[in-house]
Amino acid sequence: DPRLAFVMDTVDPRLHFALVCGAKSCPPINVYSSKNLNFGLKAAAINFCKQEIIVKKDSNEVQMSKIFLWYKTDFAQTDEELLRWVLPFTKGDQSADLTAMLGSGTPITVTFRAYNWMLNQLD
Repeated sequence: DPRLAFVMDTVDPRLHFALVCGAKSCPPINVYSSKNLNFGLKAAAINFCKQEIIVKKDSNEVQMSKIFLWYKTDFAQTDEELLRWVLPFTKGDQSADLTAMLGSGTPITVTFRAYNWMLNQLD
């Protein structure tokens, strides 16, 4: 199969923040090139995590997009590993609260929010 020449040996999970289907819960559309790929994927991951991860420090809960559930093995094997994987892409209070929760040793409840399949459209 000639397509195998273009298959990635290892999956960069950030791809899930760049591939879009046009639904409201999908990442925004962006243009990537060989020159901006790493920067673009990092920015896409940061933006997606900012919008799609809710850290509730008081209840020791993290709510995440279903993309993290559907493709979990691309990111991590366990919920804790998943939270540690997303940590570098969080900022501000979100990052501080998640860092504190992971350092506390208290179990964190991870839930995955309903996916909004409604189409994004121009108003």
